[in-house]
Amino acid sequence: MSVNIVAFLLGLFGVPIAMLIVAHRLRKRAPRVRNAFLGAFAGHCVAAVLAVTLGMIPPEAWAPEEVSRGFIGLWSLLALPVAGAAGGFMLNKTRFAFAAVVGLGTLATLNAPPLPSRQQAAALVGVIGNWSTVNDGGPALKADGASWSGTTTRSQLEASMKPFYATVSEQMVANGTAPGAFPLAVWNGVSHFAHGTVRVQFKMLAGKDDQNAGIVFGLQPSGEYHYIRYNTKDGDIAVWRFANGDRIRIAHGTAAKPLPLNTWHELVVRVQGAKVTGTVNGLISLEHPLETAVAGRIGLWTKRDAVTLFRNFRVE
Repeated sequence: MSVNIVAFLLGLFGVPIAMLIVAHRLRKRAPRVRNAFLGAFAGHCVAAVLAVTLGMIPPEAWAPEEVSRGFIGLWSLLALPVAGAAGGFMLNKTRFAFAAVVGLGTLATLNAPPLPSRQQAAALVGVIGNWSTVNDGGPALKADGASWSGTTTRSQLEASMKPFYATVSEQMVANGTAPGAFPLAVWNGVSHFAHGTVRVQFKMLAGKDDQNAGIVFGLQPSGEYHYIRYNTKDGDIAVWRFANGDRIRIAHGTAAKPLPLNTWHELVVRVQGAKVTGTVNGLISLEHPLETAVAGRIGLWTKRDAVTLFRNFRVE
């Protein structure tokens, strides 16, 4: 158990118990002591609101650099009562101590990331290729390779990637605008997916050479990523990597009877460290160990000429 968790548990349980024990003994004590107690009580109330607010933010919504915000959430229940007690004792004015503690809690809360709404958490944003929202018995995302020019300009890529990366690197531009770049949609709900399951339903409509659908994982700020796709031409699942403007095949599964077009199917990708597993409709599957574990953003993939619908994108 880390020292941060110990501090959180002490603040959550130890501080209230301690205040209950000493509360009845303070009635005849000096005003400074009583004000210290009231300041501690005020600090704990503010810290409780702060800890609950930060605790409502799912782990995947925290960026790796947001260490200080997590620290505040874990230590506030211990630190703010101490600060309130000190303020009440030194100032001998409970209202001043209460105002100071409220001010500290407000500043810390304002520094917290916004709680992602359900709509935001489910949003897939097309960054390369021709993506649009359509209705097919419900909302769906359409990747239309048939009407895509096949090219992405630097300005287009920078505009579409800035919501996901503060800085769009030259390597990202080189990969995203390369002649071999594939249609790509990125999910805005997770910035660092390293372990779990991604599911999506897909319907293959058309494609000059192939009809397919894929899930991207481990998308890096460089524009490199891994993906698992199903292809009707091969009738199998395969693991690929995109890097240096081109794709690299890692592993192919066993071919099966091609799935029909214009029918909804489900693709499931599970990442467990370096081991990745892909399954379609619970029947066609492939399990493969990568050389190293991967982590990054996740999303959707198709080939350049494919026309595919996606819906019910879920992350566990």
